[in-house]
Amino acid sequence: MNNTQANPFANIGTPSFSLSQVPQHILQNLTPVQLQMIQQKHQQLLMERQAMMQQQQQQQQQKQKRQQQLQMQHQQMQQQQIPPQQSTPQPQGIALNQSNIPLQQLSLAQRAQILKAKQQQLNSAQNQTVNSQAIPQTPINLPPQIAQLPPHMQQRVLGNLKQKAIANNNPAAAAAITAAQQQLAAQHQRQQSGSLSGARAPQQIPPQGPSIPTAAVSQGVIPKTQHVYQDPPEERMDSLNYWSEKIAKGETDLTEPDTTTLLYEQIIRRDHENSKQLMKERTGYEPFSKYGFSHKEYLTRLLHDLNYYKELKATRMKSITNTTQGVISKSIWGDGYSGYGNGFTNTITNVTTGLVGPSGRRIVQYSIKDIYEQAMNEANQELVPIRLEFDAERDKFSLRDTFVWNKLESVVKIEEFVAEMLQDYRFHNDEQFFETVVQSIKEQINEHQSDPFLENNRGQEGGDDLRIKIQIDVVVGQNQLIDAFEWDISNPNNSPEEFAESMCQELELPGEFATAIAHSIREQVHMYHKSLAVVGYQFDGSVVEDDDVRNRLLPIITLDEVLRNTSDTKVFTPNLLKVSNAELERLDKDKDRDTRRKRRQGRFNRRGAGSNTAVMQGDTALPDLSDVPKTFRIPIPSTILPGGVDLGPSVNSYDLHTTTEYRIRPPEKKPDFEPCQIIDHDPGNSLLVSIKLKKDLG
Repeated sequence: MNNTQANPFANIGTPSFSLSQVPQHILQNLTPVQLQMIQQKHQQLLMERQAMMQQQQQQQQQKQKRQQQLQMQHQQMQQQQIPPQQSTPQPQGIALNQSNIPLQQLSLAQRAQILKAKQQQLNSAQNQTVNSQAIPQTPINLPPQIAQLPPHMQQRVLGNLKQKAIANNNPAAAAAITAAQQQLAAQHQRQQSGSLSGARAPQQIPPQGPSIPTAAVSQGVIPKTQHVYQDPPEERMDSLNYWSEKIAKGETDLTEPDTTTLLYEQIIRRDHENSKQLMKERTGYEPFSKYGFSHKEYLTRLLHDLNYYKELKATRMKSITNTTQGVISKSIWGDGYSGYGNGFTNTITNVTTGLVGPSGRRIVQYSIKDIYEQAMNEANQELVPIRLEFDAERDKFSLRDTFVWNKLESVVKIEEFVAEMLQDYRFHNDEQFFETVVQSIKEQINEHQSDPFLENNRGQEGGDDLRIKIQIDVVVGQNQLIDAFEWDISNPNNSPEEFAESMCQELELPGEFATAIAHSIREQVHMYHKSLAVVGYQFDGSVVEDDDVRNRLLPIITLDEVLRNTSDTKVFTPNLLKVSNAELERLDKDKDRDTRRKRRQGRFNRRGAGSNTAVMQGDTALPDLSDVPKTFRIPIPSTILPGGVDLGPSVNSYDLHTTTEYRIRPPEKKPDFEPCQIIDHDPGNSLLVSIKLKKDLG
């Protein structure tokens, strides 16, 4: 990972540093004074870096010059030593051939001349080196207070003055101080190199024997000694108890280590252990973990994961944005296949399997064989009224709907029906509500009381007139239907579905009202069937003994009561009301309030179902026959279905513009008559035909 990502100021003092590299949220938190200080610090570090680089270059150049001088001196020495060896035999041969001089005298004279010439060459070489070292340098103009200080103190004072000049934004003064520092450093190096060469020059003269006469050799000027104000190089001790071991060996005057020595060694041991622990925290324990246990590696791993998730989020958001705009974008998991035999997978995939509709809904297909088998094996239907009422306060979602379910259904599953219903109501996260709705439907199916008059085949003792008052209060969309009529619960041939269909045809109501009316009738009939089963009624036409249930049943109709009283006309007449938005909201709140009231009374989920014969009193709660449930369905999102709510713009939001254009009627074209045309034909009696001759056609 790049250091600039973790610390944007890591490269300050380098040419690559710039405030534009610093993130915007960090720059916003800095004041103008802090920004100015950062710039000044950057300039100071940059100038120091440049001065250091120049100083290193000068040192390297001086070092190369010294090496070249030493090589030249070494070559001169080798050249001076070679001629004596070659010239000594030549005079001997000449002397032997030309004259009769003794061999020893000739050799001594020649050797003396050669040694004299050698001494002269050495003196000239030493004079050249001394003259080169004694070349006057340009004087350094320093204040007397600084010039009197030692060299290392002068460098320190000049460094402080340079920092102040950079802080005051004075580049000219900083450049002058930098030049003075470089001159001081160069002068110090020349002095050290001159002292070393002067000390080594006398050693280059080879030693001569006592019998050979030598000329006087002038010694070079030895420079004065200088004080080096530097600490000696540190040496690594063998052990942390170095001084105690030295005292124990008898290498010092002490016999036992004193308190100061012991305290010093204790501090050293603690510092050593602390440094080892810090090193472990920085580098980590590699044998135990891939990333180690150090804070640095742990933060590096977290930062790496964070950057990965940031990139993934940015890629995903870009893909979503491009998809909504109709632009083909790459997948967040990569390019996939890139052609060849596998095709291109980085495009919009359009696969039609026949199981998914145009809107993306899965189409469920059933076997025609299973449908035929159910139709043949099903003798009758046992329809169960299902009411779904979920509020956001208790169930975390709002849903109100009513329908009728066949208890003997074997083809369509409850789970499939619930999935389609949640898609109709546009529940996006239907997985979390799916199980709740399915469980509620199954509980109501298990609690359903079958029609006892349909199963009871015994002869009835008394009359069969068990009439009840059915109250209809249905709200579909912005229409409310209120009606009341009588219904005989002892007649199993009465069909609520046929009655609801006939009623909707008479009132010209849509199909949503038909299903709601049929459900309301079956629900109220089921309440009376269950109440009679709970009180122990035998369903044989006998008198109902329970007062609460008997008072809810309508009396037997006599001849005097065939015609209904005119005062009840308003109650037993269907009323179709138009509900406004405010009234619809009020009805919605009343329905929620009624649901909470039933929940407090413990009658929201009616439990238990009595048998067809005898059911002991007290086993199950008696349904409240006075509390007739109202049907208030949530409008389904649809623009064509009755009772649906239009989620699009209102019809009144469009402006209607009408234009009138007048056009000339084209001339009527004369009909083209065929050569033979039938004008009138009465089969069996007459036939009138019109025939055109050729001249008429021409």
